[in-house]
Amino acid sequence: MTINPTILNVTIVLLLLGISIPLAIDMNKTLQARNPGIRPFKWGYFIGIVGVLNSAVLGIIFFMSATVTASYECNLLYAKTLLMLLVGMAHYYMIKRNRIAWIIGTILSMNIFLWIINGIYLKHRWHEMDPTKGEDTE
Repeated sequence: MTINPTILNVTIVLLLLGISIPLAIDMNKTLQARNPGIRPFKWGYFIGIVGVLNSAVLGIIFFMSATVTASYECNLLYAKTLLMLLVGMAHYYMIKRNRIAWIIGTILSMNIFLWIINGIYLKHRWHEMDPTKGEDTE
């Protein structure tokens, strides 16, 4: 039995969205409850969660593919696995509202639309993500 790659991709995307959206909304409610008056951070949580989940799925796929391929392709797949680890780490710290992680995660997304959207978002949130403010983001 062969699985259609398009159906598999769409299923993975819908699953990631189905997990990310409610989780981002819930995390934002928690942030709002712990820090009254703070601006909503739903987009930040959403982008961070999608990035973590997506990099985990792709990292597992690349790693598993590396175990069954030829040496040159194997090394390339291991490199992609490490890249997914870095992307996942950047997105994890995006969830924690880290400015540098936002820059790195946005660049590593390799998506021009996210570069523009996140650039505008980060520009408006730069001072809010000041690590010296000590807001509770756990």
